[in-house]
Amino acid sequence: MSMNIDIFSFSFSRGGAAIAAKRFAKLAEKFASVKCYAAEKSTANDLPITYPSKRTEKLHFLLRIISYLLSIPCKTKVKTKHSLNIFSSPTIKHGLRESRNRHALTHIHWVNNDSLSIIGLHNLPQHSLITIHDEWLYCGSEHYYDPFADKLDFQHGYKILSLTQGINLNYIPWKLKMIAFGQRQDLIITAPSKWACDRASKSKILGNKPIFLLPNPIDIDKFSPLQEKITQDFRLQLGANTDHFIIAIGGINAPSTPLKGMKLFHDALEILRDLIDDKNCRSILILTFGSDKPNGDTMAGFPLKDAGKITQERMPLIYSAADLIVVPSIVESFGQVAAESLACETPVVAFETSGIADIVTHGISGYLAKPFSPRSLASCIYSAITLPGGQLKQLGKNGRTHVAAHFSNDTIQKSYEEIVNFARLKSEQIKK
Repeated sequence: MSMNIDIFSFSFSRGGAAIAAKRFAKLAEKFASVKCYAAEKSTANDLPITYPSKRTEKLHFLLRIISYLLSIPCKTKVKTKHSLNIFSSPTIKHGLRESRNRHALTHIHWVNNDSLSIIGLHNLPQHSLITIHDEWLYCGSEHYYDPFADKLDFQHGYKILSLTQGINLNYIPWKLKMIAFGQRQDLIITAPSKWACDRASKSKILGNKPIFLLPNPIDIDKFSPLQEKITQDFRLQLGANTDHFIIAIGGINAPSTPLKGMKLFHDALEILRDLIDDKNCRSILILTFGSDKPNGDTMAGFPLKDAGKITQERMPLIYSAADLIVVPSIVESFGQVAAESLACETPVVAFETSGIADIVTHGISGYLAKPFSPRSLASCIYSAITLPGGQLKQLGKNGRTHVAAHFSNDTIQKSYEEIVNFARLKSEQIKK
């Protein structure tokens, strides 16, 4: 292993971007010597990760609170996370120095929560590889730009003054990013979906850089359909019998994450209830997982069960026990839940939008609703419910075939290694 790769992420276990960073680190170990640096202690104990000390982590947490409070005036009407990244984690800063000294390829993942400051972006080593997991890198402080906006500030450039909103405080973080590396053409960008690639290529900050499609890897051996007895036992624990049709949905904390589309899902269930009779309503069970516990034991009149927060190791059980997974997100840079579900041969219903469109094929591995219509979403769910069992299972099998072909570890490792070699070649050309 003559090549060194240093991988940076706020975490390697908490959140979708962190899980993706861990998966890329495991792939990199197959063809390089890998070191990882995290701003937060995590449970990814099977990786060579340098963590901050407890004292450093506590100090960094206090700085994050200051940064968060200062970001409040910058918040837009889009209810998404906003980050100023005023400060840097000492562990990340140390890792970048080490990476430069040992001439390693630097691979940056999600470094928000003040893991790496905006000012510190200009210190990235030449030919660093940056994977975008949302839109923060080319926007202001928002992690997703308004998906309903006609004018794209990240494409045309943020203005400090706006006729509609007055002073635009997001101009400042956008301008600082532009100064930090807007003109750097040595940086190499990867994005997990065609939608994310397209958005990045349109931006003033990233549009002049090489941008590669690099989907998140899915371990199709780990995410695979479980034995029927195992899933049936779990269904019985939930109070579901063989006649129940289980619709599973993750992340129910709608007030804080409206882009996940839970309100649209609830509205769709209200419409669905009118499409089917009371008897069929009682045979449908809504299974939630992964976030805050819901209020009550029903949702829009349907029986409701909550599995709570689930570890990655137990996620295949949720996917395999469900008859259908619904991903009602308004925007997803990739759509990890959809891909993992299909790998477990469970069909998916979602809106035809952003990264989801790369994963779910309408009528082949699930159904894609018209964005962002609750009625269309209800119709797609109804189509899945009324589909004969054999045909529904075939959708799931088709989905696993698609995931295996496009997102499996073997497939993504080849793409990843090609991009890494591209970066190394560019670096060697500069040295000569």
